[in-house]
Amino acid sequence: MVHVSKCPLGKGQRGRSTTEFYHNGKPQKYCYGRIDMMTEEALEECKACKDWVHGRQCDEDFENHLMEVQEGRNK
Repeated sequence: MVHVSKCPLGKGQRGRSTTEFYHNGKPQKYCYGRIDMMTEEALEECKACKDWVHGRQCDEDFENHLMEVQEGRNK
């Protein structure tokens, strides 16, 4: 994953990973997290994790990547 070395849920609990984009040829991976089967929503620990694919950090990383790409084209 990109930001978190240990899953907040503990060893072996990390959700399925997803590659959202590539930055300088390196895959930028995030986590789908785990779902609360009663509510069918992501667990709060997953929502707070920087590696959660639907979180703010993933969006910020992608926006920063797009700005770098755009700056490279304008040179």
